[in-house]
Amino acid sequence: MNFSLNNIILDVSILGIFVLAAFSIKPLMNLIKNKNNALNNARLTNKQKRIDQREIFVLNLLEQAAKYIVALVAQNPAYSLSERFTVARNYLLSIADKHGMQFLDTTINGLVESAFQNYKNNIGGDIHTQVHDDTKQRVYLDNNDNNDQPSQHKPH
Repeated sequence: MNFSLNNIILDVSILGIFVLAAFSIKPLMNLIKNKNNALNNARLTNKQKRIDQREIFVLNLLEQAAKYIVALVAQNPAYSLSERFTVARNYLLSIADKHGMQFLDTTINGLVESAFQNYKNNIGGDIHTQVHDDTKQRVYLDNNDNNDQPSQHKPH
């Protein structure tokens, strides 16, 4: 066997490359794995943002639809209070279903209840019933003298 200095240097160099590669592959693989995970997380985050924006859009749509349907069913005297609530709730569920979204019952019920309270307190309640405004001056016409109502603007 002829051991020359060049052969020994070559063998040690090749061995060194293998040792260096063995020690650097694991950190390199971890670096690639971490980068890949970061990219996947970024994709998932963007997907979640799209889902969140879509959910917010549908919730805003449901809020507007609740105001519409509550005003509509409140003017229908054929419905009882529980029927009005059920009709409004089913209407909102159908809209959510058309958009491929599902919400908790408490969310849908809350939207309907909020719309009913808004309608009752801010819009004047049931529009199909006559709203009495007591701030207007009342004028009574006396056709006979037996009327117990006070007379205003009675001709003298």
